[in-house]
Amino acid sequence: LGVDKLATGDKIRQSSRMTAALEMKLFDTETAILKYMGVDDPTSVPPELQRRFDVAMWLEKKSVSFVLGMVVLASVVAISVELDAEAAQTGMSFIRYPEISDQLFLNVEIGIVCIFCIELILRAYAFRSKLLCDLWTYIDLLGILPLFLVFAF
Repeated sequence: LGVDKLATGDKIRQSSRMTAALEMKLFDTETAILKYMGVDDPTSVPPELQRRFDVAMWLEKKSVSFVLGMVVLASVVAISVELDAEAAQTGMSFIRYPEISDQLFLNVEIGIVCIFCIELILRAYAFRSKLLCDLWTYIDLLGILPLFLVFAF
C-alpha cells in the first residue's frame, strides 16, 4: 500500500513537471523575454527596461533571424568562392574565375563581421549579463574571432 502511494506521488510530480515544461514552451515570446530580463509581471514593463525589451523583441523577430541566416549563408559562399579562386590559381579547380582581387573578399568579410558585431552589441544591450549564460553567445564570438585575429597579426 505504501509503495503504491509513493508510485502515485512520483507520477503526480512527473506529470506536474511535464505540465510546467509544456507551459514554458507555450510562453509567448514577449513573456519569455520579460522573464529572461527579470520582469515577473508582464503587464507592467518598467520604463527603464522598455527600450531594452523593444530591442530584444526586434532581435527575436523571424525576419531578423532570416536576414542573419542569409548573412551566414553569404559568408559561407564568399569563403567557398575565395578558397576555390585561390585553388584555381594553382590549377586545382575545374572553374576558371576572372581576376578577383583579395580586397573584395576582405571587404565582404569585414561587412559580414560588422553585421554580427552589431547583432552581438544589441544582444548585450538587451540582455546584459544574462547574455553570458547563453551558449550561443560564445559560438557567435568564435565566429567573429578569426577576422579580429587577421587584423591583429
